[in-house]
Amino acid sequence: MAARAERGVKRLATTWVATARSLLPPPKGTTLGPADARLGGRHHIAHLMVILTDTLQTVTTSTTVRPITLGTVIDERRKAAGTLATIGREVVADDTATRLADQAQRLLSEVESVLLSSPGPAATVESLVGPVRVTDHLRATLLAMVTMGFYDGVDIPSAAVTESCRTLAAVIDESHGGRTIELRVPPACAVQLAATQSGPIHHRGTPPNVAEMDPVTFLQLATGFSHWQEMREAGRVQASGSHVDDVANVLPVVDMAESLRTVLAED
Repeated sequence: MAARAERGVKRLATTWVATARSLLPPPKGTTLGPADARLGGRHHIAHLMVILTDTLQTVTTSTTVRPITLGTVIDERRKAAGTLATIGREVVADDTATRLADQAQRLLSEVESVLLSSPGPAATVESLVGPVRVTDHLRATLLAMVTMGFYDGVDIPSAAVTESCRTLAAVIDESHGGRTIELRVPPACAVQLAATQSGPIHHRGTPPNVAEMDPVTFLQLATGFSHWQEMREAGRVQASGSHVDDVANVLPVVDMAESLRTVLAED
């Protein structure tokens, strides 16, 4: 069981590291595209450095205190967006983007060394928002990096998109789980939800209300980058059942789009 858990952490950590690397500016001498140019913004790099530093401190600080839930981790990190933005501005100071990028590369190497070592970090660690499972910290910060990629129009690893969909589905299940609506995000995940108004409770098989969408559409809806009606009208959501539009009432799961506008607006 312990070996299986360690493999799970390593798999998640590998995706985490690859995603962080995709958000760093390309090597010197590389021809830059529009998205690459945004990656070179000082505030963008500084925000990524805050995530890297936070993660390095977190995964090296074990605790025996009972961890908070994944949903609480993500919500508390959202509430801390202003604090993280302030730290990011302090990191920028008078440094150039080149120097910041070099620092970020070194930080990422340190984090990678800790995450992929054997044995890896402790199962429960002390984080910025309290005691957490190390996997929940990685999922929450991976989600933050994935949304940075959305904001900047950067291609991020498909494994990160899948993992973030599963993270958000788990949070929805934690707060709105039920048997009225089935939300499908193939091939990433599926979750059954309660109706936000009175609705039928299905006890066996597929509920009568079904919403299906691709992973990117789900992530955009769940993190505040787009809206339910907008995606319905664009044909990005396939929906059936009289209560299926209740899904709109549980979205976004966490409004990371607004947080990023505050954090990265100065680039």
